[in-house]
Amino acid sequence: MSAFPLRKKLEVLQCQFTWSLDVDNMNVEHILQSVALRIQYAYYQNCAIFYNLQAYLHYWQGNYRKALQSLKEAEAVWRQDHPTNFDQYVLVTYANYAWILYHLADYDGAEIYFRKVEEVCSSVRLSPEIQAEKGWTLLVVGFRHGAAAKDCFQGALMENPNNPELLTGLAFSCFAQVVNSMTKGNRAFAIEELNKTIAREPRNYEAKVYLARLLKNSDSNLAEELLDEIVKNSHDPEILRNAAKIFKVRLSQDLSKSIEILKQSIAFNNTYDLLYRDLGACYMQHICQAKTIAKESRARIISEAIQSLKSAIQLSPSCIFSKIYLAEMYGENGQQDYQEEIYQNIMKELPKVSALCKQAIYCFYGTFLFKKKTLYQEAVAMLKESFQIPFETRERMQCKNQLKQLRGEYRRRGQWKEADDIDRFIQGVNCA
Repeated sequence: MSAFPLRKKLEVLQCQFTWSLDVDNMNVEHILQSVALRIQYAYYQNCAIFYNLQAYLHYWQGNYRKALQSLKEAEAVWRQDHPTNFDQYVLVTYANYAWILYHLADYDGAEIYFRKVEEVCSSVRLSPEIQAEKGWTLLVVGFRHGAAAKDCFQGALMENPNNPELLTGLAFSCFAQVVNSMTKGNRAFAIEELNKTIAREPRNYEAKVYLARLLKNSDSNLAEELLDEIVKNSHDPEILRNAAKIFKVRLSQDLSKSIEILKQSIAFNNTYDLLYRDLGACYMQHICQAKTIAKESRARIISEAIQSLKSAIQLSPSCIFSKIYLAEMYGENGQQDYQEEIYQNIMKELPKVSALCKQAIYCFYGTFLFKKKTLYQEAVAMLKESFQIPFETRERMQCKNQLKQLRGEYRRRGQWKEADDIDRFIQGVNCA
C-alpha cells in the first residue's frame, strides 16, 4: 500500500496529531509532568484523555515504545470506565494508534486502526466525547488555548447540557481566557462558572484555586479561605503550587506562607521540579524585597535558594527558569563568574527553547550585561530581542524599564543617537 494516500486519510482523524497543539512552543518535559499529575489526581473518569496526550508527547520525543504503552493504558481505562459506550470514547486513542503505527512504517497496522475509527464514526463530525477530549487536551497544553477549549466544551454541551465534566471544562476554559496574557476573557462569567462547579463538586480543589486567583484582588478574605481549605485538604502538588503562588504574588506578599505550602507539597511529592523552582523563587523574592536583613539571615536564605534551585535542575535539567533563578542567586551571593557561566550556557540553548523562555533569557542576560558588566551596547541588543517577543510578562516589563534606564545613561553621556534609537524601537514595538 502506498503511504501517501494513507496519510491523507489519517489527516481527517480527530486526535492529538491533527489538533495543532503547537508543541514547538512548549516545554514537553513539563507538560509530561503535568499530564502524570493529571492521571494520578484525575477528578473525573477521564484520565485516559491524559494517557492519549502522554502518548503524543512521547512520540514527539521519539520514544515510540512509551507512546504505544500509553495508548494501551488509555484503551484499558476507557474500557474499564465506560464499558457501555467504550466505542465512542476510544476513537481518539485508535486515531493516535493509526498515526504512531504510520510513523513506524507499519501501514497495515495504521490502516486497521483507521478502519476501527471509520466503523464507529464515518464522518469527521466532532462527537461530544471527542470535543471534551480536545478541550481538556488544549487546557493541559497551555492556557493560551483557553478560547479554543471553550469552543470545544460549548459544542459538547449542546448535546449534553447537564454533564458535570463538560460544565467544569467550560469553567476552566473561561478561567484560562481570563488569566492568559494573550487573550481577553469575561472575568465575571468565569467566576460564576467556577462557583457553580464548586457548588456541584465541593471537593474540586482545582476549581477552588482558580476561583481564589480571580478573587485575590476583589475579595481577598474569601480567596484566603479557599486557599486555606485547599492547603488543608489537597495533596495534589500542582494545586498546592498554585495556592502558594497566589500567596506569594498577591495576598500581602506572604512569602512565609508560600514557603510553608511548597515545603508541605514537597513532602507529598519530592520529584516535581517546579516545587523546588518555586521555593527557590520565594527565597529569591525575599532577598530582593528585604530592605534590611541581617548578614547571617541573608546568607542562609541565599544558601537555601541555591540548594532548592539546584534540586530543581537535577530533577529537570531542561528547565530554563530554574537556571535563570540560580544564576541570579549566584549573583546575589557574589559569585558573578558562576552567574555569567550559567547565562553563557543558557544562550547555547536558545534554538531549542520556547518563545517564552527566549524572552526570559534575553531579559535576564541583558540586565546582567547592563548592571554587572556595563556592556551597554550588548545589553541593548539582548533587551531588544526580549522586548519584541509579544508576551505580556513581568520580564517584558522589566526589559522596557531597563531599556529606558539605558536610554538615560546614553543621554547622560551625550550619546543622543543611541538614546533616540531606543526611543524609536520602544515606540515601534508598542505600535506593532
